[in-house]
Amino acid sequence: MGPGGVPDHWPETMVAAIVGAVLAVQWLWSVLWLRRCRQGPLEWLWRWAAWARRPALFRAS
Repeated sequence: MGPGGVPDHWPETMVAAIVGAVLAVQWLWSVLWLRRCRQGPLEWLWRWAAWARRPALFRAS
């Protein structure tokens, strides 16, 4: 069950648990992503725009 109500009234432990869960998911996702790809998705898009050509996304097998 969610915390409900106004976030200003949530217990600090609830907020800490939510923050910890979000950080854990982001960490896991980034580790899995960078095992397959050379750089993150926004860096890849930035290089594509800066170089005016599509850079390689995935690592060589």
